[in-house]
Amino acid sequence: MANISITTKCNKKCRYCFASNSDNFMEGQTFEQTLDFLERSGIKEVRILGGEPTLHPGFSVFVRAALNRGFGILLFSNGYMPESALCFLEELPAEKVKILVNVVTNPESFDGLDKRLVSLFQRLNTKTIPGLNIDTPSIQLDFLLDIVLGFNTMRKVRLGLAHPKAEGGNHFLHPRYYPAVGRKIAEFSSKARPYGVGILFDCGFVPCMFPESSFSSIGPEMAELGKRCNPILDILPDGQVASCFPLASLQQEMLREDLTDTELRNVFSKKQETFRSMMLYKKCSNCTYRQHGHCTGGCLSASMQRQRFSKFTLTVPDCQGTLLSHFF
Repeated sequence: MANISITTKCNKKCRYCFASNSDNFMEGQTFEQTLDFLERSGIKEVRILGGEPTLHPGFSVFVRAALNRGFGILLFSNGYMPESALCFLEELPAEKVKILVNVVTNPESFDGLDKRLVSLFQRLNTKTIPGLNIDTPSIQLDFLLDIVLGFNTMRKVRLGLAHPKAEGGNHFLHPRYYPAVGRKIAEFSSKARPYGVGILFDCGFVPCMFPESSFSSIGPEMAELGKRCNPILDILPDGQVASCFPLASLQQEMLREDLTDTELRNVFSKKQETFRSMMLYKKCSNCTYRQHGHCTGGCLSASMQRQRFSKFTLTVPDCQGTLLSHFF
């Protein structure tokens, strides 16, 4: 898996966003280099995102280039795309293209869905997967099921947690709210499952945020939830590669012709070894999920933010050898 961010430009200003919302566009040569990278890594799907990727002037050219080389396409969009991009996507075969539509404004109900999104789901229906990034515990999820059933989208919904950037500055869901969100997701899963609608979880979810009674209703995705904090590889518009967007400020590597995805992940994993002892909660060290390898301790960036603002004690000797404790 690797994500290709072809632009940082966006027509929305989400408070949890990692991107700079500037007019940076990936060049065609760089995009071809990313396709070469995916081929030699054995990756069959091109995951295109932004910013809002359909705002890139070469968006359709990039998609055609990927399809001509035999890749499938997974497009991440906020749904507010130009008419030209919408028409282009309508023409593409559904078996080759999936569009994950992130509903950036959480409506209280299906009736509150923006008209532009309604039009998109009506026109692209079976190619789309509705999704939501969760940055507050006061979320409503039932409208996602209404979208699936009302517009005949794919029988899935995608949920993501809003994570903090390592350097801070964006809004994110504090781990103290994870259990409240987990209960709401469990309730939603119970409603969606009878309709054959499953949940796709993005990275950072941990088992302990869900009631144990809900594990069976959430389904097989539950087994992998706590393990999804590892180098994903986000390829930026300038050809630099980050472990993931939240950790982009810590380390970036140039996309060289001699590297595969496994080699790049090993580079990032080695760099992150010193941070891996950090976990979301103090109780993580004694957690049975972690002890049995079912959880890595949650999003690394979120764990780093918790440590950043935690109080700690530093004990050092003075010039006479007396130990003095300093509280921070």
